[in-house]
Amino acid sequence: MYSDFKSISAYYDALYVNDREYAPEAAKVKELLTRHGTPPQADLLVLACGTGGHIPYFKDDYSVSGMDLSEDMLALAREKFPGVRFHLGNLIDFELGSTFDALICLYGSIGFVRTLDNLRTSLKRIAAHLRPGGVALITPWSTVEAFQDMLVVDA
Repeated sequence: MYSDFKSISAYYDALYVNDREYAPEAAKVKELLTRHGTPPQADLLVLACGTGGHIPYFKDDYSVSGMDLSEDMLALAREKFPGVRFHLGNLIDFELGSTFDALICLYGSIGFVRTLDNLRTSLKRIAAHLRPGGVALITPWSTVEAFQDMLVVDA
């Protein structure tokens, strides 16, 4: 898994965290969670949370926590959101010792697992952390067929 986020952690929010993208994405996530039975104030884990950019969109509606593989990203998230619990772990082999009503993995972060075997293992770990009746929402990375060669970060 790619894990060299130390070099970009100080710049991550400026490069990627964008209300124009995050707000509608979070609204869609909340709509889907509600539609699939996730109650208000449910325990929500944001996987690959980075610096916590999505946390503001969920913290009032859910009991939210985050997980990321980068200590540097988590340090920034903890600084920004001192009341939120953050876990160090990666998508392939995380074990948090608790379960959640919903787990979300946004922004195509699942693509960092890189292989089909890792994807299968990741999905098993996600399922193991879901309570009965829980919901997992994962936004995919672009397929080769859907990829458009264009500027994706304008900074």
